[in-house]
Amino acid sequence: MTFPRIVLSAAAVLALLVVCLAPRSSAPAATIPARELLTLTQRKTGASYTFDRSTSEALATARVPRPPEEADQAALEAALREAGFRLRPLETDSKRVIQVERVRG
Repeated sequence: MTFPRIVLSAAAVLALLVVCLAPRSSAPAATIPARELLTLTQRKTGASYTFDRSTSEALATARVPRPPEEADQAALEAALREAGFRLRPLETDSKRVIQVERVRG
């Protein structure tokens, strides 16, 4: 075998190894933590969401269906309500603030 054939063979073997051993991109999970959904809602609406420590723990443990990319504010908040959280607007002059409370537990 000549040198170019050896190099070509080695390159083909190396390419095959890279393809076989490369990490596969996994499909996104069907559910996400409710806290992540709340963060998505904050980014879309610009509103501030406030909650106490026990609600924070519940948001971290509760799982909700992953929303579609084009989901609007109403759909995101409805998913939070279905997960057992109540969203209550608070009266403020400067910006929109919503209190998140755990309904069931």
